[in-house]
Amino acid sequence: MNPLLAAIAVAVIGGAIVAIAARGSRTVLLGLAVALVGTPLLADPLAAPLGLAARFLGAILAVYL
Repeated sequence: MNPLLAAIAVAVIGGAIVAIAARGSRTVLLGLAVALVGTPLLADPLAAPLGLAARFLGAILAVYL
């Protein structure tokens, strides 16, 4: 467990809490975006760059919808 991975985990948890607890729709979307974009980086064997790009794009498109 390195410090960068711990920081990403804290950011994902913080984004999820903001997405649940916020009242404004833009704040909810920001928290959801942070949680969804950070989640693929927490996988134990890190995916290939193309797979990560697809996951990031999917997360951004999900927040956009």
